[in-house]
Amino acid sequence: MAADGVVDLGSRWSADGGQQRAQAEKLAALGQLAAGVAHEITNPIAGIRNAFLLVKDGISREHPHYQFVGLIEREIDRVTSIIRRMYGLYRNESPREEVIALETVIEDCAYLLKPKLTQRKLTLQTRITPTVPPLRLVQRDLLQVLLNLVQNGVEASSEGGIIVIDISHDEDHVRIGVSDQGSGIAPDELPHIFEPFFAGMQKRTQGGLGLGLSISSSLVKGMSGKIEVVSILSKGSTFTVVLSPAPMTHLGTHSEGQTK
Repeated sequence: MAADGVVDLGSRWSADGGQQRAQAEKLAALGQLAAGVAHEITNPIAGIRNAFLLVKDGISREHPHYQFVGLIEREIDRVTSIIRRMYGLYRNESPREEVIALETVIEDCAYLLKPKLTQRKLTLQTRITPTVPPLRLVQRDLLQVLLNLVQNGVEASSEGGIIVIDISHDEDHVRIGVSDQGSGIAPDELPHIFEPFFAGMQKRTQGGLGLGLSISSSLVKGMSGKIEVVSILSKGSTFTVVLSPAPMTHLGTHSEGQTK
């Protein structure tokens, strides 16, 4: 624990060898479960992809909802990628990194969660500091992390609340914060929230499996980043993904962030 109410993921995980062994056993069990789930999902996803390709050919670029064509295609690719990772869970794989536009990732996240936000009468606000440097990473992995964090905010929030995605930077890091005005996390649960299958009071009430934050932490570690958490009971939580900007040698053209 870095400070009251703050978890530094890297320092906590390196603190206790026994805890690491216990976590490794949980991850091994998760790997077996994931391979079985991936096997069951493969055929339905293949059918969805084939049907979508037929539908895609019949939608013109002038259609008012053409923007969703690209979104659906990216989501099918993301699910396919998740299945591949589930098959090869905990094996050394090197997904393709690329210089990404944060605006696209945020827009995809907002579109995908819009039905849940609308159902709960929640507002998703986005603040992007101008001139945020680009990131070089696997785009689908960052999207998965953001979906998990915003979804947690949705589950923690009362009707009519606000969830904020706040992107800022300094000389060395880009910070992507997801804040909610929800119930917060109990101090005794906070050190365990990134453990596989850990279900705090909120997840137990709502039937969650306790995998979202564990998956997110693994993905962020794969980006050579970390997740910081600040949470106050009855006030809300802020999860901040801290990443390094893309090296200058990898940069091409990119657009500057815009405040929304």
